[in-house]
Amino acid sequence: MTLPRFQQLQARMSQAVRNPRAGYNTHDLAGNSIEQRRISIYQNLFFNNIEQFFSHLFPVCRRLLSNEQWHDLIKDYVQNHYAHTPLFHQLGQEFLQYLKNQQHNPSFSEKTNPVSPSGLLELAHYEWVELGLSVLDNETQQNQELAKKNSTDTNLTYQLSDEVWPLFYNYAVHQTTTNNDNPTLAAVPTFLLAQRIINQDDQKVIFHVLTPALYMFLMCFQSQPTVPCVEYNGKIDGFIKPYPCRLEHAFKQLAEILETPIDDLVPYMQEALTNLVEQGWLHEI
Repeated sequence: MTLPRFQQLQARMSQAVRNPRAGYNTHDLAGNSIEQRRISIYQNLFFNNIEQFFSHLFPVCRRLLSNEQWHDLIKDYVQNHYAHTPLFHQLGQEFLQYLKNQQHNPSFSEKTNPVSPSGLLELAHYEWVELGLSVLDNETQQNQELAKKNSTDTNLTYQLSDEVWPLFYNYAVHQTTTNNDNPTLAAVPTFLLAQRIINQDDQKVIFHVLTPALYMFLMCFQSQPTVPCVEYNGKIDGFIKPYPCRLEHAFKQLAEILETPIDDLVPYMQEALTNLVEQGWLHEI
């Protein structure tokens, strides 16, 4: 089906803005040439807005790459990735999806060298988590206080708080910062928990380092089917655990994973559970 004339002109214009080097036909439908100076203004505005936004959202990724590598990466994103949202606070997820789609592209590793594509993806995800948690619908302070008053009865059913995300990375993403003179990304298995803390007038996101056992225990209570995290196998995706979990069942799961007798595990985990509830990571339902 042929598009209306105005939409055809819009398509030509958007193609020229996204990819200045492609040489798209920028004549209007009456055959009049659109002045290159005007097109260049839109091209620069579009690229600069996206580049500045991603530089702010992913500052460590930006620092790990050279200026040329970073700019080429953003150009490739705007030219070849078709985003599904125009909302700025969701563009970070689009960039993550772009990086994920490039993982099996043989030439992509050359564009990010010396950073591996998988390392760049995980680092970008770690940097995005703060925004991802911040834009969730606010939990009420009353619910947070309620979570802290729960008991630790092993016969009760518990659930992971909406304010926390357990995360696994194959790289030490939390140790790579813009404060380093020569930032590097070490390949070290890393278990973290991101927590949003809401005060009366503001909020902040903090990160806790977890042991592998504590991470696996918390994942037994994962109740958000769309929580973005890097799974234990290193893939970025939604880790689906769409059910609350009885504490007794969680102990059994963890004992099987760790190949440890459950009787040896329960005393340690009961003590840990008290702290998890007090910190608002778990709550009874």
